[in-house]
Amino acid sequence: MKKLMPEVQEIVPGLTKVHYWTDSPTSQYRNKTIFHAVDTHREIQWVPALWNYFEAGHGKSACDGVGSTSKHLAQDAVKQGKVEHGILTAADYYKWASSSNSSIAYRWYSGDDYKATQTELKSIGDICPIKGTFKIHSIRSSHHLFTRDVSCYKECCLLSPDPACGWQEVHLTVTPSAPPSPRSEASEHAEMSAEMSAAPEPNTIQFKTNMWVGAKWENIWYPGKYLGHVEDGVQINFMSPTEFFSRIAYEWPKHIDKEVVPVEDVVPIDEPMPTCRSNRCIKFISACINQLNAGNE
Repeated sequence: MKKLMPEVQEIVPGLTKVHYWTDSPTSQYRNKTIFHAVDTHREIQWVPALWNYFEAGHGKSACDGVGSTSKHLAQDAVKQGKVEHGILTAADYYKWASSSNSSIAYRWYSGDDYKATQTELKSIGDICPIKGTFKIHSIRSSHHLFTRDVSCYKECCLLSPDPACGWQEVHLTVTPSAPPSPRSEASEHAEMSAEMSAAPEPNTIQFKTNMWVGAKWENIWYPGKYLGHVEDGVQINFMSPTEFFSRIAYEWPKHIDKEVVPVEDVVPIDEPMPTCRSNRCIKFISACINQLNAGNE
């Protein structure tokens, strides 16, 4: 938004309101983070906003068509040998798209941009969800935050949210983030070692296939599943750290990461809890795995 809004205001002088139209996945658009962006839109972007959500399963929007066209053009360019080294990364795609003489405008967002945004979101604090989020199809800021189960473009609603027309005022509660305590890598490792030392002795662990364990690899603890004993130790199917809604979690990598570690570097952990419906991303609630995340949350 910060990059696009100056361009939009240049294209539309005297802009008085921004209308957003998107589909409604809770993982991307219909969630408390977007609600907070709408609530603070006037303060940050100098103009209020109205965000509308298409109902799930109601077809594709113009944006989907533009994206599909762009991808097909890129695929044709590669097949025809118009791209010397192919399109292997996002940077390659942007480089090709920017020089393709297309009427579609492209903007580049680097990894640093995303990291800066994640840092900014973390600094906001803990945003409490709005009850009935799944039913919301329109949300707007007008000095206060208002929601509606369906979008409304009557003249009265465009001017201001009319309660008689179904708009409901909601309050977004934000708990400020506590300043992080200074922690050194050495102290984190020391605390991790102390935590793990309180775990059962390896020779007393009753291993079972696919049981959840914490295992040390190159002096760093990772969650995973026990696969079995081998000659040099135990074989572990490791998970990889990832970020899920600005929180550190773990996920199963696309390619199975099996490694053999000494049995003394393996401890049992509690059953984790998934952070999404697919169970791909997982947040661990045991004390030892929370310790893995302590320096990152």
